[in-house]
Amino acid sequence: MAGVFVAQAILGMILVAGSIAFQETLTSRASGSVLQTLGRLGVVLKNRAFTSLLVIFSMVSLTTLAFISYSSYIYQETFRQSSQVYSCTSPSMRPVTWPDRSST
Repeated sequence: MAGVFVAQAILGMILVAGSIAFQETLTSRASGSVLQTLGRLGVVLKNRAFTSLLVIFSMVSLTTLAFISYSSYIYQETFRQSSQVYSCTSPSMRPVTWPDRSST
């Protein structure tokens, strides 16, 4: 279990080093109000191709987040797991395992 946190720490250090190494490409900040920014977002949303992809990708994330939010209820009410057992065996805490190919 500690290996996960070590991997996240290493990844975090790589990201911090990368953010320090790269230079900002934006030379001047945009001037304008929040309403003007929202108006520009409205222009982008009028692009049907972009909006359809936005909806499709949002629906994929929505199903994943819905499962994460309801999984504790499902496991505790349907399978009668206690909170402690769920926290140790929840789907998000299970390690990824690959099928054993040695028997094939």
